[in-house]
Amino acid sequence: MKIVHFSWEYPPVIYGGLGTFATEISKKQVELDHDVTVFTLNRENALPTSDQINGVDVYRPKTLDMSNRFTSARTMSSAHGGRILNFLLMS
Repeated sequence: MKIVHFSWEYPPVIYGGLGTFATEISKKQVELDHDVTVFTLNRENALPTSDQINGVDVYRPKTLDMSNRFTSARTMSSAHGGRILNFLLMS
C-alpha cells in the first residue's frame, strides 16, 4: 500500500510528540512492507528537499518568505494612496 503523511515535524527536526509519532508510525509501516512518503516543512530551507530515512521517502519543499513582499506592497501602496494594496487584496 502507498501511504502519505503530512507533518510539520520529521527527523532531523523534532520538537514534540507529533514528530515522534510520525517517525514511529512511518517506521512500522515500512516494516509492514508499505511504501511510505512524508511531506514536512523545511525551516529556513536548511535541509535537502528530498531524502530517504529508514526506508521512508521524505520531501521538504523549499519555502518562500512572503512577509517582506507584503510589507513592500503595503509601503508602496501608502505612497500611492492605497491603490496598490487594494489591487493586491482584490486579486
